[in-house]
Amino acid sequence: MICLVITRRRATFDPARLSEHYAFLADLAAKGRLLLSGPFNDGSGGGYLLAADTLAEGQTIAEQDPLHRYGCSDLEIHGWSATRTAAPWPA
Repeated sequence: MICLVITRRRATFDPARLSEHYAFLADLAAKGRLLLSGPFNDGSGGGYLLAADTLAEGQTIAEQDPLHRYGCSDLEIHGWSATRTAAPWPA
């Protein structure tokens, strides 16, 4: 299953925690769990696609994100039945 994880920065967001967040994402990528990730252009947060067996497992994994654990961001997690098109991504 693919889980869409949306992180939204809180007023308590601490930029010093970003390095831990990126290390968390790198670990997920090394385990084959992270499919895609990136920040929102407006600086309000970001999102990532996570491979998990169930939504509950995806929730458990996403809740280990340092930005969530340290109260910097709120998480929103959805199971996503995404499909890929043949069209190229816009620049």
